[in-house]
Amino acid sequence: MRTIAASAKAPHADALNPQHGSGGRRVITRGPSLLLWGNTGTGKTHEAYGAIRSLTAAGCAVPWHAVKAADLYGQLRWRPGADVESMLRRIVRVPLLLLDDLGAAKNSEWTEELTFRLLAWRDENHLPTLITSNLAPLRDEHVPRHQPVLRDKVGDRVLSRLSGMCTALEFTGPDRRFLRP
Repeated sequence: MRTIAASAKAPHADALNPQHGSGGRRVITRGPSLLLWGNTGTGKTHEAYGAIRSLTAAGCAVPWHAVKAADLYGQLRWRPGADVESMLRRIVRVPLLLLDDLGAAKNSEWTEELTFRLLAWRDENHLPTLITSNLAPLRDEHVPRHQPVLRDKVGDRVLSRLSGMCTALEFTGPDRRFLRP
């Protein structure tokens, strides 16, 4: 998040008319992305929202959008009177996106294509994206054979895009929701 905050620019900071005052709050224009993955209840979503709060605390204007992947797919399903392409364009262009629970929804060719379009556009335009998932990105000796991995749910193209655009952070430990008094 420090990298994103450091790269934020004040609007009109390079203005030709300095007598008009300062450029205002710094705005997010580009930055790195994070994939927060690990067991259910380990605090991934909590930390993602904390990252957004830290940007605002650092003095950045952060227009952001948070959505669960399953809800995104539901919002973007074709229905009479809905312009889903316009809705998708608004979401892909938001300066900071939190895509929560990637891999939790039922996968299909349509959800894979939609996820790829979303992530490819954000990657190509260097827009910071926070992605959470309960699934390990790839199968290794620590992932039981019966347990799916993110690659199984989103496909190779999406996983490749995630690998190229994100720093992956694993969250471990017990489900914090069961530890509440």
